[in-house]
Amino acid sequence: MVSNRVDAPLYRASRLPWFARCFVEHGEVFLGRLDHYRNVEDIAARDSAEATSRYRIPLNVLGESTSPDRISFTMEVFHPVYILCASGPLVDLAFLRRTHGEHVVRIDDPIMLATEIERELTMGGTLTNRRVRWVKVAYDQGSDADHDPMDPRELCRSYSQKDPRFSSDCEYRLVYEILADARGFTPRDTLPKYQAIHLGRQLTYCDCLPNNRLKPTDPRVTPLAEGRKRRATRPAA
Repeated sequence: MVSNRVDAPLYRASRLPWFARCFVEHGEVFLGRLDHYRNVEDIAARDSAEATSRYRIPLNVLGESTSPDRISFTMEVFHPVYILCASGPLVDLAFLRRTHGEHVVRIDDPIMLATEIERELTMGGTLTNRRVRWVKVAYDQGSDADHDPMDPRELCRSYSQKDPRFSSDCEYRLVYEILADARGFTPRDTLPKYQAIHLGRQLTYCDCLPNNRLKPTDPRVTPLAEGRKRRATRPAA
């Protein structure tokens, strides 16, 4: 299931030029296991509370009291969840480059990207216990809430909620869940930290943004982006 509630374009930053080029030109996509980001080497991406949701709920929501007092409630997702992080159209691109890497890919059609990834991961739909969708991150971890935390629909907060200090990321996540099948859940720790997806073709709805710190003749500049620039400036015949 691919959600259609996502703003465009999205932006994805990288510290490595080849990483951005391979994404656009060859459809090489890497999804990270959600809980791995608790201890990831990149400090800007590290979040010790990843894979959990936390908020303060009234005692009476749990049916244990009529008191207006609130208690802290934490929920954690234990089934395998992989994510691809991107930033929404309101992100400050200067901040994005400074924080997550100067090589930025613009994704003009996030739904098409999700659809292609879902087709690859689910083997054309034959694996029905796998789900791909975009979610918009809410920066309300630890805040007051009045909903029922036991509602199964609330589980998504465990992979779509972050501390307000990360709000400048304006993050969207492409979430890949491996749900229970007849054998039950697959323990997340038994799976690799990253899922490599090889779409094997140029993603025409993505592009590498020009990097002001690189000259057009620099070999690190994306050939695809330069080719589009030349075509755009070519005089009409």
